[in-house]
Amino acid sequence: MQNQYSRTQLLLGAEAMEKLHNSRVAVFGIGGVGGYTVEALVRSGVGTLDLIDDDRVCLTNVNRQIFATRSTVGQYKVDVAAQRIADIDPKIAVTTYKTFYSPATADQFDFAAYEGFVWDVSQYSDINELYVVSDLLITDYSSVFFDYANLKRPILFYMYDLAAYRDDIRGFYLDLKELPGPIVETEEALIQAIPQALEQDAYDEKYQRFHARFNALDDGHASERVVKRLLETK
Repeated sequence: MQNQYSRTQLLLGAEAMEKLHNSRVAVFGIGGVGGYTVEALVRSGVGTLDLIDDDRVCLTNVNRQIFATRSTVGQYKVDVAAQRIADIDPKIAVTTYKTFYSPATADQFDFAAYEGFVWDVSQYSDINELYVVSDLLITDYSSVFFDYANLKRPILFYMYDLAAYRDDIRGFYLDLKELPGPIVETEEALIQAIPQALEQDAYDEKYQRFHARFNALDDGHASERVVKRLLETK
């Protein structure tokens, strides 16, 4: 008997379709990139979706976002998405979160269903070991990038509140032009930047200048030199 996924099953096979049906996917941010991601997941037969976004549809979204139409302006994007998903396949289980994921909202999310894919390491005791096993660092204004730069691996600076942080909250102790990686200010830009950062050689000329300025003494003997200097001081 045919169903709406029959053509997809011809390409992927029954076993793959069953795996998709039993899969659960969380999409953080369903704007320009995330919206089309959700659409593809739904039409591919993924059985369970978590949609996370605190934004509402605005008129400027209409030219590029799949959930944005004149009739949906002002509505929460996750609500519009959930209705569209129900129209495509009412059997898909959808959970919506009208929030952005951040340290302040992290407790609202239970990642147990994503074990093996999403790892909560916020309670891990040694961040240096996390540096070593990671391929990419995404940070905002934390100083962790100074240490991570020793690995010469890609760094992305996700500064979603850049103007407010710069002008009203704290300001910067370093010229942002010196940072060893690109700055992105939206979830859509971040999603696009991740594969680009992993595919390209991150250790470019600017990264090398940063490393020479801030990491030259991080050669594994810095503490040894400090102790020797202290013992030599009378």
